[in-house]
Amino acid sequence: MANKKNIWIIAVVIIAIIIYFNIDLPPQTTITLPQCTISDDCLQPIKNECDGFFQGCSNNQCVYDTTNTICFNELVTIILQNEQLEKPKIEPIEGSKSFIFNAQFKYDSFNFGIKPFDTELDFDCDVEEGATLRFPQPSESCYITKASFIGKNYEFDNNEEVYLTQHIKLKVNKGGSVHGKDGYVSKIGLSSSFLFTITDPLSISINENMEVLHNSNKAFTLNAINNLPESEFYVKISNIAKQTNEILPETYINQVLDEGSGTLTFNADTENYGIHEVEARIFYKLTVNDEEIMLPLMQVSFNYNVVDELSGYSDVIIEEDDIDDIDDIEEEEDNNTILIILGVIIGGIILSRLL
Repeated sequence: MANKKNIWIIAVVIIAIIIYFNIDLPPQTTITLPQCTISDDCLQPIKNECDGFFQGCSNNQCVYDTTNTICFNELVTIILQNEQLEKPKIEPIEGSKSFIFNAQFKYDSFNFGIKPFDTELDFDCDVEEGATLRFPQPSESCYITKASFIGKNYEFDNNEEVYLTQHIKLKVNKGGSVHGKDGYVSKIGLSSSFLFTITDPLSISINENMEVLHNSNKAFTLNAINNLPESEFYVKISNIAKQTNEILPETYINQVLDEGSGTLTFNADTENYGIHEVEARIFYKLTVNDEEIMLPLMQVSFNYNVVDELSGYSDVIIEEDDIDDIDDIEEEEDNNTILIILGVIIGGIILSRLL
């Protein structure tokens, strides 16, 4: 019998130890109450009658009556939902930002956006009858490559690099051949390749309310600074409704952006409730040597929340600074004390019956 009692005593001790060392599991939910400059910056419960619950904006902190548990719980739900509306991520798309234009004798061109890039190729040396010369024979200086772009004229050496604009770099490679025939020089075989490389082509920002009413007509606008010539931009949008993890059909837009400031706009799905994960990938469209090219530029990732009523939370980009004043939904120390007391009481009851 003593052995049986000892086993029970050991079991009680083990239970007490488990309770003591696991009182933080599952982890406590922690929230940061909204900061404010005026009262309108603060969140308000919308589903329950909460007169007097919100007490104002004091010392840049929204103040609430935390003894009103119904209203406070609704406020916590709104805050946690909005915490999922993370700061949008804006970054370049991986992939080549270069393309090649192959120019042929004598005149050739393509449009970089709405700006024509015009070339002229020539050969300025003698060729013996029946002879075929290939670059760089007899001399590189015999091969002439010229171009004009945005009001400027250029004449290039082989392998020369030049910035056409602050954001467009060009490298020229001369090539091709000429042939002496019937007393003149056939130049139809002349060619040059132009390697275009773009840098910092597009800047994007987003300034939107990320709460959206169910079944409303909502469009998101990306603010853009286009550093390339005016052209058509292609935007590919993917959307996941997180509540059901449904991958919604991809959508696409083609929209012209002027050089400088502009906007790209696309519609939001508002049929599916809850958090949506959106990724918009932006490309610059070109046609070069009769081939369509999509230059990958930027991608924007953000979340939005489809709701029946707006909470009034208007901050689009949620930036978490180092804030010392953090309000816990459940006070950890109080919970620890309660669990320890319960463990001792249960252990005492078991021991009194065993002994």
